[in-house]
Amino acid sequence: MQEIGDLINRLFGEYSSTLNIGQIALRAVFIYLVTLALVQLGHNKRFTGEFAAFDVILGIILGSVLSRTVNGSAPLGGTLVAGLLLIFFHWSFARLAYHSHALGRLVKGSSRQLVEDGKMIENTMRQESISRRDLEEAIRREGMKDIENVKEAYSERNGAISILTESPQETEIFNYTVEVVEGVQKVEITVRIA
Repeated sequence: MQEIGDLINRLFGEYSSTLNIGQIALRAVFIYLVTLALVQLGHNKRFTGEFAAFDVILGIILGSVLSRTVNGSAPLGGTLVAGLLLIFFHWSFARLAYHSHALGRLVKGSSRQLVEDGKMIENTMRQESISRRDLEEAIRREGMKDIENVKEAYSERNGAISILTESPQETEIFNYTVEVVEGVQKVEITVRIA
């Protein structure tokens, strides 16, 4: 057990005043990965607003890491290396998530269906912590009044609620055909409303 503690101290350092550039960089990456895992486990999409948790975490941690150089509590070189490493990891994960759907789901999350054919999927709404009132608000933003008119609704990866409606049924209100006998032409006029 002592060997594990010594290894951790060598890798991550023990006190902020004795950290070298590599330890600061390793700490930044470690905290980035742990924070990403915690936010995904917490599964709270509202925490990040209109952005993916993946992007918000970078902003928070990068700001925190770089702010330490402003007040002098961390060495400039090591902090800049840690910041660059965080940007590199973020870019790498984004590229990998682009090519791998499984990794994309792990890092960025996934959308979940909330409504199907005008009926709420209560279990999913509970898991997503979306109340009926939250859903009704999203429906009103789409210019609709009733959940029954919603074909499908989804809680997206960034926490937004997407609403899909059935395409409106056309109603034919007027149909008139004009036939021209000599030229054998036919003109049909139809007026429809949606």
